[in-house]
Amino acid sequence: MKNNTISKEMQEFLRKLEQLTIEAALDSKFSISYRLLSATCTNQLRTEFKETFDVSSYAELDRCDYEEAVSFLADWFPDDETMASSAALEEGLEDYIYRYVEAIPKECPAYQQMMEDYMYAVCSGSERPY
Repeated sequence: MKNNTISKEMQEFLRKLEQLTIEAALDSKFSISYRLLSATCTNQLRTEFKETFDVSSYAELDRCDYEEAVSFLADWFPDDETMASSAALEEGLEDYIYRYVEAIPKECPAYQQMMEDYMYAVCSGSERPY
């Protein structure tokens, strides 16, 4: 009996494409949206993938469905509620940061520290630090 499921390399490609799709939807892996919403997006994407292709993992995907799966992942986007949360988080962080500096690259350690401070305030339910 011949195995008709995708190879390990194809599975790895789908996992990487999943990650890139989520990073793109949430601005980048350096964004506050990514830090706080990537798990939600991953769950949404995987649930929709499983429902669309009737599989429980990439390893079960038939080879004949591979190209469609690539298109599905490349075109996937989070639901409206998640994107509204993302926009609110990004706007709140920008308001917080611009109280102190005009512009700062997201990759910069100072930006990352300010994001950590803001995340703590948001996640702990305390008032936003102004």
